[in-house]
Amino acid sequence: MASIVKKGNDRYMVRVSWYDDFGKRKYSNKTFKTSAEAKHYALTAELNKNTTNLELSKMSFSDYFKDWFELYKQSKITSVTARKYHLIEKELSNAFGNKKISDITRREYQKFLNDYGKNHVTDSVREFNGKIRHCVKNAMYEGIIDKDFTFDVQITGNDDRKYSVEYLSLEEMSALTNEVISLLDYRYSTNYIILTGIMTGMRVDEIVALTWKDINFNFKTININKSWSFKMNEFKPTKNESSNRIIKVNDALLDVLKDLKNARCGKDNDLIFTTNNVIPSTVAINKALRRRLTSLGIIKRGFHFHSLRHSHVAFLIAQGIDLFAISKRLGHKKLSTTTDTYAYLVDEYQAKNDITMATKLDSLVNKNSAPIVHHSI
Repeated sequence: MASIVKKGNDRYMVRVSWYDDFGKRKYSNKTFKTSAEAKHYALTAELNKNTTNLELSKMSFSDYFKDWFELYKQSKITSVTARKYHLIEKELSNAFGNKKISDITRREYQKFLNDYGKNHVTDSVREFNGKIRHCVKNAMYEGIIDKDFTFDVQITGNDDRKYSVEYLSLEEMSALTNEVISLLDYRYSTNYIILTGIMTGMRVDEIVALTWKDINFNFKTININKSWSFKMNEFKPTKNESSNRIIKVNDALLDVLKDLKNARCGKDNDLIFTTNNVIPSTVAINKALRRRLTSLGIIKRGFHFHSLRHSHVAFLIAQGIDLFAISKRLGHKKLSTTTDTYAYLVDEYQAKNDITMATKLDSLVNKNSAPIVHHSI
């Protein structure tokens, strides 16, 4: 809104207000000699603002979401996260068609969210709504809508759709580890990648992005500071800030990597896991993994490279490793991400702990001691 204030020196000051990208109100002032000049400037400023808002308010909900994403989000996020926004745009288009964002009601949006929740787990619906809500708040800041129709909506989901992650038993994990080690050949990288996945729980795009300078043989650590875009065939940032981490690794893996480095005369900036100077595709890596499992007679429907990450977690939980330490090792932003993803494994571990706790408490009692007798007075 533009306002005009008469100053003491027969001047007229026009103050124009607007909201920035973060919803914070901003002001600009300009002084004129005459009232007519000030009124003309104020009217022009408001017309310019209203023209922009009018054009935006005519956009369909999905088109506005797309425009907002491209303007404010696209340049800051990874291609994986960008795909989530594209899927939301498609959902909005399917549900609301050409309906303008300024015509969407809270009841309509709640129904849309309920329908989406029928085929998605609650956590996914919450994330889905969060991204849309951010966009809707932006529309309020721009003056396109008067009310936040996402306010206080109820999040519901179909948690029956939650899946149990596939993982290897201790015996299967040991068999796969030894099978892979027996087939190591410095000319081919897939078995080295599989072994690293077993021993570290790293994501495949983090593993193949490793260079020799990321391995500290003295401190026995791996520095995870980037990942690999299989689509663009180049480095990219890790999934998020918490994915940047330094993890401890075991001697067996370090010995294997040291031998590989010596065999290839590896230099600091050289990628570790290449075959003929090319990083193998995820298809090739998964095919190699399935061949190893088949040769061992291990049948796991839907098992793929990321399942090694789940197997790594299952192994650590079974060994009684603290969940907070596991979460940090995986690069999860929140402990709840770990506990939610591996809830059933945590439940199994908790059940074993309950038995152990009961046994330990029983050990406090001397079996040979006389029973405690309470005498009434």
